[in-house]
Amino acid sequence: MENIFILVLGAVLGSFLNVCIYRIPLHESILYHKSHCSNCNATLKIKDLIPVFSWIFLRGRCRYCRNFIGKRLIIIEIVMMIVTYWLYYRCGLTAIFVTGILFFCFLFCIAVIDYFHGCILDRMLLPMGGLGIFVKLFLLGHAYEDLLGGFVLGGGSLLFLFFCTKGGMGGGDIKFAAVLGLWLGWQYILLVLFLAFFAGGIFSTLVLTFGIKKRTDMVPFGPFLSGAAYISFFYGAQIIEFYKEIIL
Repeated sequence: MENIFILVLGAVLGSFLNVCIYRIPLHESILYHKSHCSNCNATLKIKDLIPVFSWIFLRGRCRYCRNFIGKRLIIIEIVMMIVTYWLYYRCGLTAIFVTGILFFCFLFCIAVIDYFHGCILDRMLLPMGGLGIFVKLFLLGHAYEDLLGGFVLGGGSLLFLFFCTKGGMGGGDIKFAAVLGLWLGWQYILLVLFLAFFAGGIFSTLVLTFGIKKRTDMVPFGPFLSGAAYISFFYGAQIIEFYKEIIL
């Protein structure tokens, strides 16, 4: 029964993230507005909102106008089911499980919104930063010096690049890196920046080589910061230890 509960939890979280990803860039409330079709504006009923199953039953189309609603909805729900179950399998029903879920939800929303809209919004960063302070200081008992160091180092590093490249780094990326520093501390934020720039450099090289993007096109950095942050959250200690063994 626990396995089923975890999968259902993941699907429900995925459905909620779909709401956040759609409404937050439009500055709509994620709590008070009723769900509606973005094409015909028809109010959706409970039977239209069952995670995964409604999309499959309706074959990816609105029940009322038959407009195609896209695969992104079901993909996000399935991703959340997989991530939630993986976290449960790895951590059990512990504080780390809850922390990991919350952290991933913020990272995933920010990455998807940045990819499709090219922006990282304060409406996401402010609650993420506040939650990070609460979790790290009061639930996990980390020292405030570690959080402050991560905040300054994360935001300061990208702010330095902003001035060096004359605006080549977005303001949202700077604030995002600072918030990640609150969650991860100064050591892990260095790892995040390294992994994000490494992955971003490879991706940019590939899309330029194959003509998918031009040199003047913007490549969102938020998804790379998000991916690097989650890797560092769970495997940062192992990666740093491996680095010390190889280099030192």
